[in-house]
Parts: sequence; structure tokens; C-alpha cells
Amino acid sequence: LGSSVFGMGHMSRYLALAAWTAGDDDAARAHFEDALPAHERLRAWPWLACVQFDFARFLAARGRGAEQARAGELRA
Repeated sequence: LGSSVFGMGHMSRYLALAAWTAGDDDAARAHFEDALPAHERLRAWPWLACVQFDFARFLAARGRGAEQARAGELRA
């Protein structure tokens, strides 16, 4: 998706949120996984924190053991 960043962060975060809302968990996870390094590369620290928070909520909502642990790591 390139580096589509404006004043609202990388578009992968919004694609993840849209996929999650639509019930496409696989796509949501892939977009969250893309958004994390994108914000790190761009040094967009506030947006990285937003992605970490959203991704943690997503993983926690799925309620699986390993995902719960990853959610905790993202919250730390």
C-alpha cells in the first residue's frame, strides 16, 4: 500500500478497522500487522500507539490464548 500517510496515520490501520467491522478477521489481522512496521518506519509514534491499542482490542476480542498474550504485549 505504499506510504499513504497524511495527518491521520497509515491507511493500513483504517483498512484493519474496516475489515474487523466487516467480520473479516484474517484481513484485519493482516492489515494490523502491516500497520505496525509502517508507523515505525515513518516514526509516527502517536499513530503507532493507536495501532497497538486497536490491534490489542482486536486480539483480546478474539479470546484465544496466544492472542491474549500478544494483546498484553501490545498494551505494554
